Amino acid sequence: MNACSIFDTRQLAEVAMDARFGDRRTTLTYEIPPHMVESIGVGQLVWAPLKKGLCVGVVCEIHGRPLPDGVEARPIHAPVEPTFRLDEKQWALAVWIAEETICSLFEAASVMFPPGVETRGIEHLELISAPDDLGGYTVLQRRLIEFLDDHPDVAIGQARKALGSSLSSVVPALESSGILRRVVKVRNRPRSQAPPPQFIRLVPEAQPPPERAHKQREAYAWLATRLRARPDQSMPIAAALHSDLVDRPILHALAKRGAIAIESAPDNGRALDPSRIEGPELTDEQRAVWSRLLSLLQERERARVLLHGVTGSGKTEIYFRAATSVMAAGRSAILLVPEIALASQVIERATERFGAKAVILHSAMNDRERYDNWNRCASGEPVIVVGPRSALFAPLPDIGLIVVDEEHEGAYKQDRPPRYHARSVATRLAELHDALLIAGSATPDVESYFHTQSSDWRLMLLSERVGQRTIDLAGTVRAAPIALPEVRIVDMRSELRAGNASIFSRHLHAVLESGLSAGEQTILFLNRRGASTMVQCRSCGYVAT
Repeated sequence: MNACSIFDTRQLAEVAMDARFGDRRTTLTYEIPPHMVESIGVGQLVWAPLKKGLCVGVVCEIHGRPLPDGVEARPIHAPVEPTFRLDEKQWALAVWIAEETICSLFEAASVMFPPGVETRGIEHLELISAPDDLGGYTVLQRRLIEFLDDHPDVAIGQARKALGSSLSSVVPALESSGILRRVVKVRNRPRSQAPPPQFIRLVPEAQPPPERAHKQREAYAWLATRLRARPDQSMPIAAALHSDLVDRPILHALAKRGAIAIESAPDNGRALDPSRIEGPELTDEQRAVWSRLLSLLQERERARVLLHGVTGSGKTEIYFRAATSVMAAGRSAILLVPEIALASQVIERATERFGAKAVILHSAMNDRERYDNWNRCASGEPVIVVGPRSALFAPLPDIGLIVVDEEHEGAYKQDRPPRYHARSVATRLAELHDALLIAGSATPDVESYFHTQSSDWRLMLLSERVGQRTIDLAGTVRAAPIALPEVRIVDMRSELRAGNASIFSRHLHAVLESGLSAGEQTILFLNRRGASTMVQCRSCGYVAT
């Protein structure tokens, strides 16, 4: 076999590196060592040499095209451990993001990497197979083989220290012989599983705490009201701790009295079955919207819906019912919220409603929680992922529903590469998974509303706020709508022409006087802080800038 034929059989990989180049589309060509050919694929995270060091990169293409004369490709150093590879849909989304936001492929793919990949890697040595006869090896090679046989999966620094040698020539020689392999593992990767979630359950026929334990009594009353409303009379302990009336010492005191039970549920996503959990009774308007959405879900039709509902109209209940339907069919759902700090109520409700099937993902979680929840998503079990824009990139293999709540919010825009808008990414992700996309808002973005008039987006309306639920004489639970507050727009130019030069209109002044006389409180909401002066024409309203 001549040199040319050997050259033609080599497998080469185009790798997008975590480095800056003049052209964002630049990839570097590396040779795939023979012992890695079966384990390297498109979307794979690898360590590869760059200048004098190692750099992480993602494999974009595998090919056997010949290199220019005189050019030799350096070999890929090792796959990133734990092994991670973008699936076909994730890779398609990464390519789309790179072109849509004009960033590199590595930057586009990086938002989908598991927690911890960005940290420093440590090179490890793994013994593939120890030869039966060590006679043909040098003394140092034999010592290293014996050391690895006793210490599998050891950091190369530890091996160097134990053997008193740099091993600069020993490791490459044994690696080329197929005796060992080098892998780079993420430093301080969280290894332990998070403890299983704990649930609070009511103890049947338990007596409330005595009057003297007023804090426990208040907490018990708060818990009992909510627990009795649930089918299995249980709730996650994390959801209970959101209340100002409940803390861990109080919960343990109640458990000691026998009023409640604190139990650990297996972390397998089946502690609470969302397909059996019914939400509150819907209003007529909610029922009409839900009927249309349920039809889309049952037909598995790829659809995009703008849910225009006033504040308090019950949009979240529609989201939860859609997620319940999707998970009952064995698929997963994503519920995006603009910011975690502003969405604690949605997260609390999702945790109460879905229990262990609700997976929370956000940057404020510690490494272990993020890693364990990331693995939950990758396991393939149907879950509902709740979080900010980064939750879009959870490794869910089969997505049936994506909800963008408060879709008009500016927090959905990423301000560093890749500079994407979560609503646009959600639309593309829904197309890749043939999923239903719901964008909800009380004040829809102009672009979204335009889509409902000019494209295949569907507009669904919730114009009434949901009020207190009552039971009629027939025993039917009904939710009465709440009237929206009266809004009056006052033209301040007319006020000026009438001789009122104040910043308050006459009507507002009269309402303020009436409220104060009645002993009521009034809130004046300013839409922005005064940071500069302005010049405004009192006739036409023009503001000089």
